[in-house]
Formats: sequence, structure tokens, C-alpha cells
Amino acid sequence: MRLDQAYIAGAWHKTQAVADHDIVNPATGTVIGTLAMSGADDGARAVKAARDAFDTWAETTVAERKAVLERVLACYEARKEDLADAMTREMGAPATMSAAAQVGAGQGHLTDFIA
Repeated sequence: MRLDQAYIAGAWHKTQAVADHDIVNPATGTVIGTLAMSGADDGARAVKAARDAFDTWAETTVAERKAVLERVLACYEARKEDLADAMTREMGAPATMSAAAQVGAGQGHLTDFIA
């Protein structure tokens, strides 16, 4: 699998692909994918998009922000098995650790921000 897109301003964009980086499962040494490294123009577009998004986000109420985070948490929880599998392959961690520690930590952070 080759990942050659970056999510910028609400859409996927093909990166400049200035170099490739192999994603290696450290437990097996197996290359599980290749990541096309973004270039400076990709970074500049992402920074501009983040600045633009911040202006809108800054105008939202606490209730609106909480509702967004609740939707993110629901999506996260619906895909927690996929996330744990990806973390196991990418970091070489045991599946039980990925599910409990890494995915659990993400859920905890979102839950804390919602509270």
C-alpha cells in the first residue's frame, strides 16, 4: 500500500511526494506500506487551511465544540478494532496493548475534552 495523499482543508490531495518512507512493523521487520513524504507546498497549504479553520472554530460555542467531539468519539469507537489493528502493525505492539493502551488512551483523551 502506498499512501500519497494528505488531508488538507476537508479533502484529500495528492502530495508532492518529495521522497518515500517505508512503514515497517518493528516486531517483524516487514514493510507494511509506503508513505509519500509531503513537500513544502503541501505544508504551506496545510498551515493556511489550519489558520482558516481556526477562525471558524474560534467562533463556535462550547456546546458546538462538545457536539463535534462527541461525533469524533462515536466514529473513533465504531472503528476501535481497526485502529488497534493498524497500531499493532505500525508499532509492533501486542494486539491487547494496542486495544487497551493506545486506543484506550485516545478514547480517554476525547472523553476528557468532552467533559
